[in-house]
Amino acid sequence: MDKATDTAKAADKGADAAGGTAREATGFLGHKGFELKNLQTVRNAPEVIDGRSFSGHALDQMQNRGIMPSAVENAIQTGSQFAGKTPGTVGYFDPMNKIRVILNSETGNVVTVIPGGP
Repeated sequence: MDKATDTAKAADKGADAAGGTAREATGFLGHKGFELKNLQTVRNAPEVIDGRSFSGHALDQMQNRGIMPSAVENAIQTGSQFAGKTPGTVGYFDPMNKIRVILNSETGNVVTVIPGGP
């Protein structure tokens, strides 16, 4: 078996163990020490994950920065709220994961996810 097959099988097992369904990977996943840069237009379409709407841009940034949807939800639920820089937005800072989540204040959709404090 090749490495890609092993990785796909491991992802399927993880999804099954969590009680979810496996999804096909959409690309590479960055992390804090190796952030992927946006070298093209938006790769991901807007999507709802666990009842939370994410813009394609937010999903791209999360993927680039290795930030999981659970960390985003934690920031929204337990983080400190701050005023967004753009009218119509509100931010949440999670000091545990050191991320900022920016929401559309009218719809609650995740607009973007940024590492670091406000």
